Amino acid sequence: ENLVANADIGFGLWGALITYTGYLRVVSTEKGFDFYAHEPIFWLKIAFVGIFGAASFFNTTQVIKRSIARRNGNFEPMSEALANRMIQICNAEIVAIGVIPVTATFMARGVLYSDSIPWQAEAFL
Repeated sequence: ENLVANADIGFGLWGALITYTGYLRVVSTEKGFDFYAHEPIFWLKIAFVGIFGAASFFNTTQVIKRSIARRNGNFEPMSEALANRMIQICNAEIVAIGVIPVTATFMARGVLYSDSIPWQAEAFL
């Protein structure tokens, strides 16, 4: 159980780092938001970051609830079903951690860049 809690903390720190560096890349580089807004892979990356954050929410709430229960003396062992669910979510987060930098690399290189498509349409895709 402590391993899952430590993994959740690590995923949270990694997610914050990915979000911060992505923000800096969009606003601080010479390409700027106008370039990335016309890049469909940028919107794919944003979707993966959202999925990563949403997936992390369940594990984080479970870790906090169990930590509070342990402190209050109401601790019950984690069920096999809950442990398997949390492991599956951690595995999905590991995939997202691998996919997000790959999409960032393609995005920065201008793969699928199209100046003729309005960014609102690309965001919808």
